[in-house]
Amino acid sequence: MVYRRKISAEQQAKVWFLKENTTFSLRQIAQKCEIAKSSVARICDTSRKRGLQTNIPSRKMGRPRKISDRDGRAVIRALESLRARGVNVTVKNVVKESGCSFQVTHRRKFSRFLNEKGYGYFVATRKGVLCEKDRKKRLKNARQMKRELASNPEFFQKLRSI
Repeated sequence: MVYRRKISAEQQAKVWFLKENTTFSLRQIAQKCEIAKSSVARICDTSRKRGLQTNIPSRKMGRPRKISDRDGRAVIRALESLRARGVNVTVKNVVKESGCSFQVTHRRKFSRFLNEKGYGYFVATRKGVLCEKDRKKRLKNARQMKRELASNPEFFQKLRSI
């Protein structure tokens, strides 16, 4: 069970003073100040000192990015110029326009980069615009299937057995 007694500012200052100016261990400081050793450790923790750690730039963790900052800016400029010209915007077109290449990284990395920057690029997965010629072919096929099913209701069952 965690018990947190309110530690006064005077006690905290005493802990700080003992830690900075003496060679006492945390356990010895805790005995002298009559507080828990974990509380002394929390007070003396240098990474939490008044939020100063957040202002210090740290090395980036994790895997390095494949798309550099410069290439990223070029991709965004290319996307905006293609949109302004009214050209069909695809990742392939954007990368070609920006001067980057797919030798650097995969197409999917570029599309994820655009999504991350808020451009909402999603690969189109729906059918294209239906032209009149294709519409006539589909309608003819649908009517033919309708006639076939009317005359032979077990049409799909027979297909499975073949």
